[in-house]
Amino acid sequence: LGDVYKRQPQDMVALDVDHNGDEEIMVDFGTTGMWLWTRVGSTWTMLTGADANVMAAVDPSGLGNEGVVAGLGSLGVWLWGSGAWTQLSGVQPDNLAAGKLVLGGGEEIAGDFGSIGLWLWSSSVWSQLSGVNAEDMVAADIDGNTSEELAVDFGPLGLWLWNGGVWTHLTGVNPEGILEGDVDGDNQIELAVDFGSLGVWLWNGGVWSQISSSNPD
Repeated sequence: LGDVYKRQPQDMVALDVDHNGDEEIMVDFGTTGMWLWTRVGSTWTMLTGADANVMAAVDPSGLGNEGVVAGLGSLGVWLWGSGAWTQLSGVQPDNLAAGKLVLGGGEEIAGDFGSIGLWLWSSSVWSQLSGVNAEDMVAADIDGNTSEELAVDFGPLGLWLWNGGVWTHLTGVNPEGILEGDVDGDNQIELAVDFGSLGVWLWNGGVWSQISSSNPD
């Protein structure tokens, strides 16, 4: 590896590739490619020399052996798992998110493909969720039913929630950032949303409440 690990990572995700309870770290080092760090032996393994513009951990089988879905620029969308790469799409994605978006089976992948809209990869098949270009998105179990929903920022159209094929409009304000987490310990995920000059707001069970009037940087 030499001094590759001393370079500035462009992105990284934690994942359990071998289902042993220890998480590994997938790191994109830009033009130096994507590398996997394993805790045992502090070992670095190069997975590809391609530069990932976006990536996310995903478990397509639902068996706990996580892999990575990555947008490799003009090479399209690729899935790495069990030591091998598989191309899922030849189109370059702007963003990717992964989660249990459909009940049953493993995890799915949401891909924002810019002008051709938002798509869902499930059981090796792509289906379109929206023809609108998404600016940001997060997968989160909003209702605590063990499957995850997709919170999507559609820019001037505001923030929307996709749940099992149904879209719900949460606000017409354009978010600048979205975070998800269980802030109150009820096993349901809340959304913390940066609305710029309007401050930070929490969406919890259908109710908005302001948690800060300051504009986060």
